[in-house]
Amino acid sequence: MINASDIANNFAKHFEKVCTPVTTDPNNRQHNKFETMRASYFSFSIDTREPIDVQVLSEFIDHMENGKAAGLDDLSCEHLKYCHPVAVIILCKFFNLFLLFEYLPRGSGLSYTVPIPKCDNRSRTVSVDDFRGISISPIMSKLFEMAILDRYCDYF
Repeated sequence: MINASDIANNFAKHFEKVCTPVTTDPNNRQHNKFETMRASYFSFSIDTREPIDVQVLSEFIDHMENGKAAGLDDLSCEHLKYCHPVAVIILCKFFNLFLLFEYLPRGSGLSYTVPIPKCDNRSRTVSVDDFRGISISPIMSKLFEMAILDRYCDYF
């Protein structure tokens, strides 16, 4: 009999294999291409006078969909929606500091993968290949990403 730990380990191995490049050559080529292009890149400087503001963050939070899975930090959008308003002000300050110092906390890029069945598998034996993985990211990372995309969409 297979226990829950064996099933979880099989999924972990499967998604790690699927998400890992076979060789590092394509990654290295893309990195070298980026560095070459970056050296000769010229653009107008980014206007930093208009930082991410509280009103924009509040609107994003208001439009987030309730009932979504919490990230590794165990926070969901409901935490942001129903917290004290000063929390949004503090988040705004943090996000602008991230931009000013060009630094993101290590945990902001972490997520976990949840296996979702690709189809109805009730009529046969299932394997890890019958699932697709979705990544659950921290809500703060999602909010920061929304703010960045809103603020700098002209540069992307």
